[in-house]
Amino acid sequence: MNKPQFIATAIIAVFFLVLVTFVLSQGRAIQKQSQLDSYFRISHMLVISSNSTENYTVYVASNISQQEQGYMNQTGLGDCGGGVNCLGMLFLFGSQGEECFWMKNTEIPLKQMWIASNGMITYSADAVPYSTSVICANGSMVLETSPSAGISVGDRIVLVKAP
Repeated sequence: MNKPQFIATAIIAVFFLVLVTFVLSQGRAIQKQSQLDSYFRISHMLVISSNSTENYTVYVASNISQQEQGYMNQTGLGDCGGGVNCLGMLFLFGSQGEECFWMKNTEIPLKQMWIASNGMITYSADAVPYSTSVICANGSMVLETSPSAGISVGDRIVLVKAP
C-alpha cells in the first residue's frame, strides 16, 4: 500500500469510528429518554402568570425512589412521552415543608422552583450541574425545568389530571 492509499484508508477509518461513536451516543440518549417515559408518570399542568395561562406536560416524581432519581444521569429534560410543551419534572411531597435538592450526577443545568400548597411559586434557584451544594426551601412541590423557562416566583401552578 502506498502512502496516499494509507492516508485515505486512515481517514475512512477515523470517519467510521466517529460515525459509530455518534450512533451509539444517540442510542444511549434514546434509551435514557425511554427510561424517563417508563419510570415517571406524565401529567398536565397549567402555569398561570399575571398575563397568561400556559398548558404544559411534566414528569411526576411522587415516591421516594423517583424523587431520589430525578434527572440524575440524564442528558436532557425529555419530551414527556411526546407531550405538548414538556416543561420538566414535578416533585410531589404531599405536605408543606423544607425540601432540599442537589445536583450530584446531574449533567443538565436546571431551574428549581419551590411551590406552596396553594400552587404559588415562592422560591427559585439556578442549580449547577454536578454540584453537591444543597439548596433548600419551603414547599409542597418542586419543579425542575430549563433555566430559560419563562416561569418565575409569583406564578401559580395548577396540576391537571392526565387525560
